[in-house]
Amino acid sequence: MSAPSDDEKAMAQAAFPNGETLTVLKAGTKTDPFSGEQVPDPANPVELDYPFCAVGMGPGGETWLAGRDMTQVALTVYMPYESVDALSTDRARVRGVEYEVYGDPFTWRSPFDAAGPGGIELALRVVQG
Repeated sequence: MSAPSDDEKAMAQAAFPNGETLTVLKAGTKTDPFSGEQVPDPANPVELDYPFCAVGMGPGGETWLAGRDMTQVALTVYMPYESVDALSTDRARVRGVEYEVYGDPFTWRSPFDAAGPGGIELALRVVQG
């Protein structure tokens, strides 16, 4: 697990100088009392901050089931980094709200510079209700 380096953060700041911070919440570890092995512990996450990201609305919707009204709120986060330590099993925090990472990070190419990746697109969602 690794957060971006200072050089990566400086490059990200140049791309999105007024961007927001995305915090990836990866499950920590704890010792299983029966086996003594290290097991995932989502209740005590390791936090990785990715500053200077752009946040936009993603596809959302409402679902009605018998006796239940659910709303899905989705965000798309554009990250000016070459890689991100986030998996579909992780959670993320934006503006104080926790979301689940929905799918795998997607690397997009800049339409202005074909020499390298433009950044990472990360889909987030939370289901309410």
